[in-house]
Order: sequence, then structure tokens, then C-alpha cells
Amino acid sequence: MKPPTAVTLLLLAAAGTVACMLRFAPGAMATTIAVIAFFSAGPGLAVVRLLAIRDLVEALTLMFGVSLAADVIVAEAFVQAGAWSGNAAAVVLLALTVVLAALPPFPRDPSRGAPE
Repeated sequence: MKPPTAVTLLLLAAAGTVACMLRFAPGAMATTIAVIAFFSAGPGLAVVRLLAIRDLVEALTLMFGVSLAADVIVAEAFVQAGAWSGNAAAVVLLALTVVLAALPPFPRDPSRGAPE
């Protein structure tokens, strides 16, 4: 088994930090900033890491796009179920990010060559 990468450790540390901040300091301004920053980038960064995208612009675009899409899908699912809870949505998104961060990256296809 390969050791975890820096991105994996960053995602796990950030998820743990946000979870602790939400639990122990839910009304603090620092918590709000940390939650917005994490949910804007965290889930998408876990997906980009799985895909092993090398182009920086493409990776950043997918990171923010996938993160915001995951945020909206989770929030909409709770609203449609009639069970909206910000804490529950945060737990689902944190769990999704941790699970995706723990998965090994997909193998690259050697026949594709270098990105253009």
C-alpha cells in the first residue's frame, strides 16, 4: 500500500478541522470562513485527485465546479426530503470528502500520452 499523498493528508486535516470548528465554535466568524472555503473546494479537490488531472486550470475549474455541484445536490436533497439541517448537510459533505480522499487515484491510461 502506498503512503498517502500530501493532498490526501490536506483534505483529511481540513475536514477534521472544519468538523471540530462546527462542533465546538458554531457561531464564530472563523468557522464561517473555514466552512465556506472548505465546501467551495474540498469535495472537488478529492475528485480531481482521483482523476489525476495535471493541467492546473482544468483542475481548478473542476475542483470548484464539482464542489459547488455537490453542495447544491446535497442541500436540494435535504430540502426535497423536507428534512433540511445545515449540520446534517455538513456531515454528509464532510463524509463524502473523506471517503473520496481515502480512495486510491484511478490509474492513468498510458496510451493517452501527455496532456496538450
